[in-house]
Amino acid sequence: MAAAYNTNEELNLIANKAARLLPTDAAYIRLLEGENLVIRASTDSIAGYLVDTSAVMPEERTIDAGHVMATKKTTVNRGMP
Repeated sequence: MAAAYNTNEELNLIANKAARLLPTDAAYIRLLEGENLVIRASTDSIAGYLVDTSAVMPEERTIDAGHVMATKKTTVNRGMP
């Protein structure tokens, strides 16, 4: 239980640090669990928006995170997740 708590805390620290380092107000981290990308960390500024966000499968031409996983190519998202 302690290891899972520390992992979540570390992921939240990474999301917050990314938001401070990049020109953005929000950041979140998805992890691959089975065959789905699931949000596991975010900045407070986007947490409320992400409550209704479900897991996605990593496929081309889906959400950006799924597209990146499927194609192994980076992308830049200038809008909402």
